This record gives sequence, C-alpha cells and structure tokens, in this order.
Amino acid sequence: MADVRWQNIPTVILLEIFSYLSKKDLLRASSTCRHWRQIAFHPKLWPSCAVFLGSEKDIPRALFQSYRCVKYSKNVCVSFSCKTAKLQQALIGILTELESNVFLQKFCLHPLDLSWIEFDQQDIEKCLDLFYAIINRSRRLEHWSLGSVEYFLEQVDSIIDALSERHAHRIRSLHLATIKRNPASYEFLEFSSNALTAFSSLNNLSLDYDHLSDGLLLSLMDKPIASMTVHVHAIDPRHPHTTETTWKSLVDRHPGLKLAITVLESPDAASHLISIFRASMPVNVLRLLFSTCVNESLINYVTVHYSSSLEVIHIVDLPSEGFPLMYNTFPDQIDPLVILAWKCSHLKELILIGYCIQDESIVAIARLRGSRLENLLIPASCIFTCTESDDYSYIEFASVDEFFFEKVSTSLSRPWRPHELAIDLWNESCTAAFRSYILPILFNEQHY
Repeated sequence: MADVRWQNIPTVILLEIFSYLSKKDLLRASSTCRHWRQIAFHPKLWPSCAVFLGSEKDIPRALFQSYRCVKYSKNVCVSFSCKTAKLQQALIGILTELESNVFLQKFCLHPLDLSWIEFDQQDIEKCLDLFYAIINRSRRLEHWSLGSVEYFLEQVDSIIDALSERHAHRIRSLHLATIKRNPASYEFLEFSSNALTAFSSLNNLSLDYDHLSDGLLLSLMDKPIASMTVHVHAIDPRHPHTTETTWKSLVDRHPGLKLAITVLESPDAASHLISIFRASMPVNVLRLLFSTCVNESLINYVTVHYSSSLEVIHIVDLPSEGFPLMYNTFPDQIDPLVILAWKCSHLKELILIGYCIQDESIVAIARLRGSRLENLLIPASCIFTCTESDDYSYIEFASVDEFFFEKVSTSLSRPWRPHELAIDLWNESCTAAFRSYILPILFNEQHY
C-alpha cells in the first residue's frame, strides 16, 4: 500500500476537509505549513469574515486576518475598540484592506465600547474616506451598518448619497441610528425627507427620531420595508413629529411592519415619549434605557395602544442612591406591568432592571403569560416582598423564598430564578453600565 502523507493529498481534497473547520480552526491550520496556509485562506472558505479588535494584543491577528480574508469575503463584520491610538490605526489598516474588496455584500461595524473622546479628527476623516471608497469599490452591497458610531454618522447625508449612487437598488438593510456622546445636548443634523427615495429594495432600516418625518415615511410606501428601529435621544423642539394619518397609511400598505423604539440615556425624551407616540405605530419592541422617567402613565399608554403588537419591553436604569426606582406610584392598585402582561397578547420578553417590583406581581405576570413569555429577566435586588399585620407593614428586598420560585417556574413551564447581572449597576458608572447593556443589543439588531 502506498505511503499516504498529508503533503501528498490533493489540494481539492484538503480544501473539502478544511471546509468543515471553524474559522478559528482554519486560522490554527494556517500556521502548520505554507501549503496549508494557502489552502486555509482560499476564498471559498471565507464567504464571511469576522475581525475582532478588542485590545492591542489582538492587533497582529486582526491585521493578518484582514490582509488574508477581507479582500474577498462577501460578508465582513469588524468588532473593534478605539481606546488607544494603536487600536485606531489598526482599524484604519483593516478598512484599508477592505477598500479593495469588490465582492462585499454585507458590512457591519461593531463597537465594543464608547471610548471615542480621544479619537483623532484626522483618523475619523480617514475612516470616512475609506467608507466612501469601500462603497464605490463594491459591486453588490446589500447591508450597511456603521455600528451607531456618532462620529461616523455625522455625515449621514453624504453616506446616503454615496450608497444611493452605487447601490440604490440593492441595499436591503441600512442602519443610520446613532448613540449620542451627550444625549441631552447635540447638534441637530439636517436630513432630507427624500433621502431614502432611491432605495427600492429597502427591507430593514434604523435611524434617529430626529430624522423621522411624514415625508420620510411616505417615501417608504413603495418599498418592501419589514422592520424599522428608531433611536430616541433628546427631542428637538423644532421637530415636526409624525402624524397618525401617515403611520396608518404606512401600516395599511405594509401590514407586517415591525417598529422597535429605543430611548437612550435621555430623561427628557422619556418624559415626552407619549407625545411622539402614535396609536398606529406598529411597536413590537420598546426599550427604555437609562432614562429615569418610566411611570404608570407611560406603561398604561403602551398597554392600551400596542396590545396587539408589543412583543418585547426592556426597562433598564440605574438605582437612585442605592435603591431601585419606582414605576408604580400607586402600590395599592394593580401593577401596570401586570395589566400589560394581560393585555399584550404577543408579549414574549420582559426585562426589568433598576426598578422595584413586588414578588406577587411577578407571579401574576408569569401566570398570565405562561410559557409564551420566553424571557423574564429581573434581578433579585429589584424584587421586594410586603409583610403586613394589624400593627405595621414593611417591605424587604431580595428576600423571596423557594415557594415563590416554584410558583413562577410552574407558570412558565421551566425553571426560573432572578437574573444574576453580569455587571453591577449599583456600583458602575452610568456610562459603563450603559455601554455594557446597550452595545450587544445594537449588534444583534444591526448584524447581517
């Protein structure tokens, strides 16, 4: 029998074997020998490329991977941090390699933190120039996301123009929403209501509420729009808002449309949120994040108007002076979240962090939704029990017993325990807690 050695196996066979390896294992295999390296980076094996740039120790691997892979990958996602000048330069190096990719169809940035204060203006301009070059070079761009990075989206009109000129009929997912460095005070950027008119294949769209208008909604009428995400920061008094009539017309044209509204670190926006809501908005996701103005009036409004569409609600905030906040100012009445769980027939996810809720309310929510509530996330430190007698009454936090867990678990048809936070909202700064919570959510929404 002939002596069979790895180096004698035909390239086509090795290529087939390598096709079963993960991207991580392909990178390991590439360090075996020159022949394997050539095969491991064959374009057939890299239709998608995820580059990770979390710290300076990741730079050599990220640059090597970008040099060998991003030039011909159809789908590219860059997860990055820009805490140091070296990381900023590495990001520019990755984008420079991507500039020559004519096969690119889906591009996604994923910031790992919000450390942009020290980002050099010249480097920002270099990145923007590279974005334009990438847009012009690729032939079939379908998905575009800059990770909600405000610095990159301050020229949103120019980016839209470039995309419109080259890829107007191909773009299916366009993500223009931002995370503001200072949500309470920022420059209001002009945005034409006709900016998206040319994007005839647009299916998924995210943008800031600042850019939302009746004219823009009307421009979506003849597009296959299926989902929208709107980021709400400070509400500019000059904003004309949208009308009930326009939303109704859009939903009549696209009955399956889903709308996610995310209020980001802005007490002002949350307090005025009802004023921007419209009854015909197809709100299926509502996130109120670090905005400190959640109350029963807001919850009741959502319950009344979005009972047939709401699927997900997140209420997340930092405690006040070490204690959870209150959304229910009338504890003697039925908890508004219990009413929401009862009325919203499609609710499948409820996350409540930083606000206090009584154990009996959680039991009621679990019984009302049952196994249809796929995710019920509440930290133990936010759950309180109320003990009453003829002489006194008092409440205790994080003191529920096993009988409580059993009742909730039985109703949900699965084991349930209070959530153990991966971050300590009680001790971290607001910015750190905000970053830790919001960025993974945005990545999941904007990823291809």
